[in-house]
Amino acid sequence: MNIRKGTPNDIPNICKLLINTWQNCYTDFMPSSFLSNLNLEKQIQRHSKYMSSSANYFVVENDAHKLLGFASYGKSRMENFSFKNELYTIYVCKKTQGKGIGKLLLNTILDDIKNDETSLVVSVFEQNPFISFYLKNGFKKIGEEVIDLGQFELIGGIYAKTLTKTLST
Repeated sequence: MNIRKGTPNDIPNICKLLINTWQNCYTDFMPSSFLSNLNLEKQIQRHSKYMSSSANYFVVENDAHKLLGFASYGKSRMENFSFKNELYTIYVCKKTQGKGIGKLLLNTILDDIKNDETSLVVSVFEQNPFISFYLKNGFKKIGEEVIDLGQFELIGGIYAKTLTKTLST
C-alpha cells in the first residue's frame, strides 16, 4: 500500500469510490432513488473545486495503483464551533474496509495538522454504519446538525478529537 497527497488526476477515481461507497454502505438509511442517481460528473466538479481551493486530499493505493481509499480535510465550515480544521471525507473501498486503511488515512491527516491545530472536527450521518470508527479513534460527540441533501435531510452528529500537541522547549 502507498499513501500520498491527492492530485487533480485522482479526482475521477476518488468520485467513483465515493459513489460506490455510498451506494453499497448507506442503503439502510438513504433512499435508493437518491443513491442510484448520484452523478459522477457533478462529484468530479465538486471535488475538483474543493481540491483547487483549500482542501487537502490523501489517497491510498495498492501496488497496482488502484485506489483503495481517500480522505480530505481543510478549514472548518462549522460556524457554531471554534475549530480550525474539519475532516471532510474519509472513504475506503468496500472490499478493503476493516484492514486499517481508514486508520492510516486518519493518522496521516492528524500528523499533517499536528503542528497547526489541537483538535479536528467531523460531521457524520447519525445512521452511518461506521460511526464506531470515529469513536474508536478518540472522537467525542459535541453536537448535532441538519444535513440538507436536497431531496431530504438527515441528522449529522458533530464529533471532535482533541490532539496531543508537542510543546517545544
